[in-house]
Amino acid sequence: MAVQKSPQRRNRQFISHRDVNSGTLFLVYVYDTNDNVLVSDGPYYNFSDAYKTMRGNLSDGLCSWVVTYNE
Repeated sequence: MAVQKSPQRRNRQFISHRDVNSGTLFLVYVYDTNDNVLVSDGPYYNFSDAYKTMRGNLSDGLCSWVVTYNE
């Protein structure tokens, strides 16, 4: 699966009330169509961990994607 980047670059910055390491991090978003709820999981500091979580959600039939912050 190829990751496509938008031609317009967005500067997303993750802001947390907890102590979070600075640098690039990833959140996995999941949209539950049964409950019409959008939830996030993470932060992940390694893309492969976030990707595995996303693939697990997709295998369970849930709409899921990874968003990169502080890039």
